[in-house]
Amino acid sequence: GQVKLTAITVPTGLTLNANGTVTVAANTPKGNYEVEYSICEITNPTNCDAVKSTIVVGEAVIDAVTETTTPAINGNTGGTTATLVANDTLNGNPVVIGTAAGQVKLTAITVPIRLTLNANGTVTVAAGTPAGNYE
Repeated sequence: GQVKLTAITVPTGLTLNANGTVTVAANTPKGNYEVEYSICEITNPTNCDAVKSTIVVGEAVIDAVTETTTPAINGNTGGTTATLVANDTLNGNPVVIGTAAGQVKLTAITVPIRLTLNANGTVTVAAGTPAGNYE
């Protein structure tokens, strides 16, 4: 009455376990993955059937939270803020800026004149920047 699973085709990032479950490795890209395996009866090993099952991997959930920097940067002398990603999360964990799997990359969309978004998540305010709130 027991059966044995044998992997035929298992995509990279997925593992077919002996108990029939599939383990999805961290940082596996979202998508539909087809796992093909055979199932054979232990007491009658020629009694087998092959099947393809679809494993759906969802995308990571990123939550970028609006920051208000404190203390204020003196526009006369300029300066650099603390990181803007301190409250941001990826799958519930604090984000890490970098290029490795599971890390995030910042891309400037709109940056006011005299401000520079740095690769580490800080913002440099140039000396001589008028006082005010900048987004």
